[in-house]
Amino acid sequence: MNCIRIIKSIRGIRTLLFILVIGLSIINGQTIRAQKLQTPLSDTTQVASMIDYLQKAMRFNLYTPQEKVYLHFDNTGYFKGEYIRFKAYVTRCDTEK
Repeated sequence: MNCIRIIKSIRGIRTLLFILVIGLSIINGQTIRAQKLQTPLSDTTQVASMIDYLQKAMRFNLYTPQEKVYLHFDNTGYFKGEYIRFKAYVTRCDTEK
């Protein structure tokens, strides 16, 4: 019972703080924003940052190639005590081997 009262009082405190912050911001005439507004970048800056990102992605793919793992099972379902036979393949995406 005491835990429930404490939780209810914490919720009440949170609500009171929220109302207090909103009220003070309205009184002061300040705007509340969830995210900071960013200044728009120029076209050349956007193109340069995009090229830089693509170069980093290509360098990452060169040093750490993507691999895919395939498992082939001999059956779709098994009973208790039954053997599970499977084959596993690991291939690199860049060489297809």
